[in-house]
Amino acid sequence: MDVGRGLGAPFKDPAWVTKALLGGVWAVVPFTGFALTGYYLDYIRNTAHGKETPLPEWSMFGRFWVRGLLASIAVFVYMLPAFVLMVFGVLSFIPVAVVTDSGSLDSGGGLEALFAGGLCLVFALAMIYMVGVWIFTAAALTHYAMHEEFGTAFAFGEIKRRLSIPGSAYATALIMSVVIAVVAGTVSSTVTAVLFVIPILGWIAGVFIAGAIGFIGSLMAAHLFGQYAARAYGLPGPAGASAGYVPPGSATVPQPPTAPQTPTAPDTPEAKVEPDAAVTDTPAEEDAGRD
Repeated sequence: MDVGRGLGAPFKDPAWVTKALLGGVWAVVPFTGFALTGYYLDYIRNTAHGKETPLPEWSMFGRFWVRGLLASIAVFVYMLPAFVLMVFGVLSFIPVAVVTDSGSLDSGGGLEALFAGGLCLVFALAMIYMVGVWIFTAAALTHYAMHEEFGTAFAFGEIKRRLSIPGSAYATALIMSVVIAVVAGTVSSTVTAVLFVIPILGWIAGVFIAGAIGFIGSLMAAHLFGQYAARAYGLPGPAGASAGYVPPGSATVPQPPTAPQTPTAPDTPEAKVEPDAAVTDTPAEEDAGRD
């Protein structure tokens, strides 16, 4: 995996500043953040197909928003068991807390400690589950990025098969995405702190620029997942399409060369049947002659 290429890819687009600032705007404006997720998904797909530049155009905002919303729903479904486990743990602790506060049980303190320990265990199990699912969810979203159907985000068998392909470098993409997120967060926090010294205008600019920096960092991570997708799905990758490559959706499909055919003997022409020269009159003509 070419990590350096992924870090520099977003800056190859001549309009990267404008697109990044728009990304910062959508990151701040309420209910538009789904479009960022959809944008990343399309960039993963583009990178895998050898189209790392230019970056996707924001003119497809509606498509990005819908795709991002569906991706967020998929993540919620994956994380739902952990949320249910935590809610169950909290609800099971409430009756014990009420009983011990009312003093109706002399052994309330012991029960409270027991349930508090059980609650900690429940939260620990939930966190372990969330980390494990997060590792798989990134691959699931990449699989969804390569398709248009929402159900592909839950194609567990196919996703696992792609992950098992040797040399796919999924772990590298996953680890580097965390590193990029930490660095981007540090840089955006520093820039925001500097700009916040300027009243009002500095505050506004700091918020949007921080969003733009986070947007660029996410594009770097998306490029790395695009490199993983190129290897896992047998696509050309960011180096570009090879000779003879046909992008998805094209009606032209290169056909393999066919084996030479053995020449066959020409067909013998059928003999042409000539009318009988001796028969010159038809029955109707004979009757007319008799008259």
